[in-house]
Amino acid sequence: MKILYFDSFSILYSANYLNCHDAVRERFENQKPFRSTDILLSSVEPDKESAKKLAQAAREANLLLYPIGTRFTRELLIKHNVFSDAQLAPFVDLTWRMRPDDRDPIRRMFKHASVLDAQWFVCGEAACDERLKSFPNRYFESEWGEAVSDELVSKIIATAAY
Repeated sequence: MKILYFDSFSILYSANYLNCHDAVRERFENQKPFRSTDILLSSVEPDKESAKKLAQAAREANLLLYPIGTRFTRELLIKHNVFSDAQLAPFVDLTWRMRPDDRDPIRRMFKHASVLDAQWFVCGEAACDERLKSFPNRYFESEWGEAVSDELVSKIIATAAY
């Protein structure tokens, strides 16, 4: 199994997306600080075009997607029709597999991939984490605020050769 982990917030609510959609940006700004991710996804339309581009690139590279962190859960992304169940890697309950207070998204990603015995890749703002520099060709940085660029899509599709 191969999984592309992604930073949901930087993909679904990128600066470029918000700057190009005034009504969405206004609703987004009125949400801060938003109470829950479910409310945010219900009241502020996420960038489904970027989500679609990400899913298509992942499909071409034979990758499943999985959100990094704990705010944008797999279940919420399915509930709000951002991604389908078939596009996402399986849920793994990490409750008993990590320290109870450990919310570090990179450690959670490593543990999730380890439990599934998956080859992993990561994109979005989380890809800028210094710890990932030890894993060349597994993290895909893109221009800050850009969501899913053509360059990012090319990098993702290139993983099909791995």
